Order: sequence, then structure tokens, then C-alpha cells
Amino acid sequence: MSKGSESSVALQRQSCWSEPAFGDHDMVLQDTGTGGFTQVKLACHLLTGTVVLAIVAWNFPYLTEPDIVVDLDNPNVIHLFQVIETKDYIFLIMERVGGEQLWDLIAETDGMQEEDACRLFRQIMQAMQHCHTNGILHLDLKPENVVVDTSSKVKLIDFGLSTRFTARKKLKKFGGTALYVAPEIVCEKASEPPAPQQMSGARYHSLHHAHREMPILGKKPEEGEEAGQYFPARLQERAEPHP
Repeated sequence: MSKGSESSVALQRQSCWSEPAFGDHDMVLQDTGTGGFTQVKLACHLLTGTVVLAIVAWNFPYLTEPDIVVDLDNPNVIHLFQVIETKDYIFLIMERVGGEQLWDLIAETDGMQEEDACRLFRQIMQAMQHCHTNGILHLDLKPENVVVDTSSKVKLIDFGLSTRFTARKKLKKFGGTALYVAPEIVCEKASEPPAPQQMSGARYHSLHHAHREMPILGKKPEEGEEAGQYFPARLQERAEPHP
């Protein structure tokens, strides 16, 4: 079991949702899922009756998402209403985003028509431009982190891997999802932001193809293949335990 899964299971065993700091203001309606280090619930804000998304995580000092999302205000970026901190937990009260993940939409349509793909891609780029203007890199841009509602409005979500950057300074933080990362990130080469230009191109490519391809390879993985096996040998060796 990965560290993220262990953390999520540990949260399930705790009575974090009964914390007065949360329960005095919001009421849990139903489970909506789990993330790597989080639990997610649909909740109701007691004062206004607004249905919101409540995310809880351990109050780790390196959790940067709240400090980053709070600075973003764009119709194509998920909105953070409130941050509630306790000794052990941090609760993010966020906008409830209806609709479905972009990846599910791509699969349903067996690859989008160019007109539809351009309309969605334009909104994704507007969200990214807003982030970059505010000195923020998402670093995990992929179809699973884009939600599309019934009116074809895009919302960029999940800033768990995001980071801040300074113009004309090399970016030294590496991360993201292996299927979509830029070559300079795979090779761990410091690059000037915005590094996600490759990621953005990969997203547009994905809009036209219903099969999960590896943009860095230009093909989809064979059955049983993992993206990591294509990384440079020196990265493979670094990941392997030494005797």
C-alpha cells in the first residue's frame, strides 16, 4: 500500500469529521471519494445552505494547496471558499463542481470533434494563463484534473502538486503524472516556467484520442506496460533499492 493510500485509510479511521471547527459550520451529506492523502465529502454550509465540497487532510506543514488556490479567482478554476485548520487536520471548503472528468467525456465520445476540442482547450488555457499570471504552476495538468459541466464549462481542479515560480528563474520542483509530464521534468532538468507547455499539448492531443496514450512516446502503452519503464535508465536506477 502506498503512503498516500495509508494516509487516506488512516483518515477514515479517525473522527475528523466530528471536529467542532468543521461540524459547527458544515454538515456532511455524503461520501464522494478519496484522494492520495485526503477524504472528500459533499457537505452543506449551515449558515447559507450552500452545497460545497469538503476535503480533509492531515495538517502537514508541506501542504501547499490552500495557500495557492486562495490566490486564484477565475471562472475556469475551482474556487476555495474557506480553510479550517485544527491541530491535526486541515479542511478545504471548496466550490462544488458538477459534471464529469474530461477523460470520461473523451472516452464517451471516442475522441472529440475539433470544434468541441478547441472550445474546451481554450478554457483550459485561460485557466492556465490565470495561474501563470499569478506565479503558479499546476504541474499535474491531465484530463482527470479537468471537470466539464453540462454547459461545457471547464473547471481546473486538484492543485495538490502545484508550486509557485518566479519569472526568469529555473524551476527545480519535479512532479506530475508519468503519462503526461514534459521531457525536461522526466529528465529532472531545471527549466524556465511555464514547463507545462508540453503538458498542454498532450492535453489537446488527448481530446482527439479516446485511448490513453503516452504523449512523451507518441503511442499508447501496451498491456502491462508502465510509463516509468521509459524514463531514463539513471532515473530507474535511482528508484531501485540498493543491496
